[in-house]
Amino acid sequence: ALAVRKGAKTVVVVGVDLTGLDYAFVNEVKAEIFRREGIPYHAVMINSSHTHFAPVSQNYFAWPEQNQRPDPLYMEQVLKPNIVRAVSEAVGNLKPSRLFFGTGSTRIGGNRCLSGDDALYDPTVDVVKVEDANHALTDVLFLTGCHPVFRNAGMEGFSINGNFPSVAKEIVKERSGASNALFLQGCAGDINPLYDDFNTMGSLLAEDVLKILDGPMTPIEGDISFAQDSLLIPVKAWSPAQITQFRTENSGHPGDLEAEKNVRWANIMLDHYEQGTMPGYMPIYVQTINIGNWKLIGLSREVVTQYGIELRKLWPDQPVSVVGYANDVGSYLPAAPHVRAQTYEGYNSFFWYAQP
Repeated sequence: ALAVRKGAKTVVVVGVDLTGLDYAFVNEVKAEIFRREGIPYHAVMINSSHTHFAPVSQNYFAWPEQNQRPDPLYMEQVLKPNIVRAVSEAVGNLKPSRLFFGTGSTRIGGNRCLSGDDALYDPTVDVVKVEDANHALTDVLFLTGCHPVFRNAGMEGFSINGNFPSVAKEIVKERSGASNALFLQGCAGDINPLYDDFNTMGSLLAEDVLKILDGPMTPIEGDISFAQDSLLIPVKAWSPAQITQFRTENSGHPGDLEAEKNVRWANIMLDHYEQGTMPGYMPIYVQTINIGNWKLIGLSREVVTQYGIELRKLWPDQPVSVVGYANDVGSYLPAAPHVRAQTYEGYNSFFWYAQP
């Protein structure tokens, strides 16, 4: 966690090495942070790195049974108190500091689903460094957009780790002398790693971060502000007849993960109709934290790369960083090309996420 205070206002950015979190759980965490530290909900951004090598930490009701629900003991006795502790430690360690922003590029990923002009990749790496009153480096925050997913071969399929973001953080701390390194996941929804080995990926990203730290950086100066809003995307759910037909088509295929997932999805949707709970919209939560002239925008869901590219264009004259996986990871957030092409991000992923 990184806490920044100016005057009477404090904001906190938290990075968790998990696949994602549900909005309800995040708000429980923020409620405890508010109770202990008095920091408003909208002044705390919780970003998930989306490592695929972590315990289940959110609801995946269309997945096989062992993946559907997180362990409540893990969530309540390990995860929640440790996020709160990290925030409290960050607030407790506040001291006079100067912040600097720098940006560069990395080539660790590529578009995994689209082709031609639609196959966007955003190589941007943003870095914020914090120096104390003696000009000693204390904290480094960095972000880029790339899925922390690999082959799941051999021991990788049974290992819990933070994937390439954790490797990069450790190298940045060791090489720069910073005591705290924080990774935020950018708009990585349609971006996969170029290299199979996450140690290679982490090393390459760390080198690019260190280059930015060694170069000229812009002072971050000014007041703090924060806000959160939501955009409600209307849902046109399939009819019960369509869902029933879909379930029939996918029934009777034991051992077929796709078919079994589709049956579970259909049952969930039919239950929604029976109970009158079919969602009428999908909320996208948009959080903005302004620290001086640096604007940090956090979007919920698995955000594809186009959003980061387009949002930065809205403020061409100031440092703007855009992350996905912020505060809630309820589905993918595709762009028009993914929906038109019915890529995984724009179509099939919504079945896995048990969305209408």
